[in-house]
Amino acid sequence: MIADQVRRGIKIACINENTSIVAACKEANVSKSSIYRFMGGKNDIQMLKLDRFFRLGLNRTFMEVLELGK
Repeated sequence: MIADQVRRGIKIACINENTSIVAACKEANVSKSSIYRFMGGKNDIQMLKLDRFFRLGLNRTFMEVLELGK
């Protein structure tokens, strides 16, 4: 499933960028609770919010994060 691949990609991107989800959320101005709900599989997330988190918080594009999660 793509959502699972994105979740794995986020974890790997955080490790590669030497950052945490909290720090990336703060940098991207995205609610950490929405990212944590998505990471826990409890909720879906808006693509615009996820894209902003990737670009500004993790310095990656959506496709880069998706590739990391493979």
